[in-house]
Amino acid sequence: MLFLFFQANEQAYALEISCVEEVVPYVVLRSLPEAPPGVPGLMNYRGSAIPVVDLSAWLGGAPARNRLSTRLVIIQVDAPEGVYRLALMVEGATETRSVPSEGLRPSGVVHEKLPCLGEVFVEGESLVQVIDPNRLLTDALKAVVVPIGRGA
Repeated sequence: MLFLFFQANEQAYALEISCVEEVVPYVVLRSLPEAPPGVPGLMNYRGSAIPVVDLSAWLGGAPARNRLSTRLVIIQVDAPEGVYRLALMVEGATETRSVPSEGLRPSGVVHEKLPCLGEVFVEGESLVQVIDPNRLLTDALKAVVVPIGRGA
């Protein structure tokens, strides 16, 4: 399986590349008043406004830092209400690597508030946690985003 590797809160994470539409450099965002924590604003993506989720802040840490390796990962998320397009703001998103599917292991923890935290795998001396984008949409996030095609 091919994964995009990145950092959030000084921890290693990965996202299966099949859910990634595009990886773009950090851009200035339009603020979104009264958005939930971890949603710093909107970006212009090919003429459409899409919400940005700062994954570091969403996972309970400090907001992502604006560095040369900070990227916006454009993903599409399937939900019963429709397909959503989001941008995940992440640090250190500079490489993809293959990981054998047999190397993926359950984390051993069920996180009710962050169901997007998926399996883990060993990378050198550390554990890398996989983000499941289809489990990223919490009720708080669904309250501020609109499925593709259901114009805002």
